[in-house]
Amino acid sequence: MPFKPKADPSNAWAVPILTGHTYKFHWQYGLDFERLQLTRSPKWLPTDANLHLVFNFTDVREKVEVVAGGDIIPNRTLIEKPKIQWETGDNVVYNETAVREIHINVNGKNSSRS
Repeated sequence: MPFKPKADPSNAWAVPILTGHTYKFHWQYGLDFERLQLTRSPKWLPTDANLHLVFNFTDVREKVEVVAGGDIIPNRTLIEKPKIQWETGDNVVYNETAVREIHINVNGKNSSRS
């Protein structure tokens, strides 16, 4: 898909994604992003399955912040919390030479984390 340079939601890509699956988004040519915004549909239900998103990055990051519902979600919540307690924004950031990935969970359990 071609790059869309502006943060204009009316000119954004819409991608259908099924719950209960893992999706890995790989940026061509090692393209790094400094900011990424995802919008969860208001149709999510607390009973919907988790959605696991994985994003690669190339440059070493001093800090990666995942913000959901205005709250900064601490790193490693995706591996420190039991899966049954995962909420939107729970994440783990692997910032090592061999693996540079951001893993984020999305679900409908906490409506304040849209």
